[in-house]
Amino acid sequence: MTSKKSAWIVIAATVVVTLLMLYGNVMVKRGGIVDNSILDGNDLYARMDREVKGLAPQGFVSSDAMTFVVPFEGRLSAAGLAKVKDLTDALKERFPECGVMSLSTVPRYRDSGRELENAPYITGETIRSMGSDDAGKVLEEWKDAVKKDPAIYGPFVGRQFDHAQVVMLLPPDYDEIGVFRKVAEFLEDRTIPACEWFVKDDIVPAGKFKGVLLAGWVAARGLMDAALLSDIMKLSTVGLVIVAVAFFLSLRSVGQAAIASFTILLGFLWIRGSVGLLQLMGFELYERVYFLLVFTAMIVSGISFAERKFESFNEEREKTPAERRDVLWRRTGHVNEMVLLCGVISILNFATLYQIGVRGILEVGIFSALGIAYLLFFSLVFVPAVHALTGGIASMREPSWLSKRFMDAWDRFLSAVIRFIYGTFERADT
Repeated sequence: MTSKKSAWIVIAATVVVTLLMLYGNVMVKRGGIVDNSILDGNDLYARMDREVKGLAPQGFVSSDAMTFVVPFEGRLSAAGLAKVKDLTDALKERFPECGVMSLSTVPRYRDSGRELENAPYITGETIRSMGSDDAGKVLEEWKDAVKKDPAIYGPFVGRQFDHAQVVMLLPPDYDEIGVFRKVAEFLEDRTIPACEWFVKDDIVPAGKFKGVLLAGWVAARGLMDAALLSDIMKLSTVGLVIVAVAFFLSLRSVGQAAIASFTILLGFLWIRGSVGLLQLMGFELYERVYFLLVFTAMIVSGISFAERKFESFNEEREKTPAERRDVLWRRTGHVNEMVLLCGVISILNFATLYQIGVRGILEVGIFSALGIAYLLFFSLVFVPAVHALTGGIASMREPSWLSKRFMDAWDRFLSAVIRFIYGTFERADT
């Protein structure tokens, strides 16, 4: 088999795996920030959580809640109360698995002289009576009744009667990210495409629920996750652009810089696709907000591996400029041992993160180690194969003034970062 055939086999295999990883990217399920986060079963919080869940057969079921705040424009009116009732009814219809509590569900106990009435504080009759009472007597009587009920006055309606709250109780073991995204679609009155969640970092209520505010820790964690996912995409893109410029200034070849940068982009696709494929295989590993750390580790390692291989190729080319590219690549085998050693050390370091006992950090360690393994394949096998077929030769001229200035500034920046980190640990020890 010729070297050219070997290169085509490597590229074909990479394309097949990439297509599989693209499918994995589509199937990725995101995990919540605090979902099953503690690995140590003897941890105090883990034991407390088990104790509470053990009381479920006795009727004690704990869960989270999401709060929808309905501001009253100007002053309280029948229209404002109607909006609260409409929101409550819509939530019960859209989320039948959840419990919904509001002024239109909590009973208002009244003794009629014949029986104890328990109609909610907001009913269709209440809204019609207020709407037809120009003097406002019905509204004032209603407000007086609310003020006498401490379970309502404050928790479900503001003490200044400037807003009302609708509380949705979530079922145990709910999917935090799934519920958050479903609520976002409910409030925005539209279906949000999956690709939009890569850049979406806020919820903008529209339609008949325009102006409704979302509150609660579930909403906060969901928004934090959405914002960080958006930042991951933006920062990763910026990182790739910076990497491409750094590769070009260092390697002095557009072709080599493009190939080296492409391997890091390919690494991003492969590692995120691995998450989806592992989930399909039954592994409880999720993409969380910490995934940016995985991409960061891959950028740092990818730069190191690819640049060292291309530098070795360029050194061999300077010795024999007329030699074929595939022959020159075979002569770079002496750096493989060093690249492998650095990669294995990095993999082992990330693999030990499970000792921290936090699921999110464990996943960072697993995916970072797997990502570095992918980058080793790209640098040692894929890069030589692609470059042998496509080319990309470094300039024999001395680096330009701009290249020297950039690399000198980069070296000073890295040295400053290392000194800062070392100084921080040194102060912490003392």
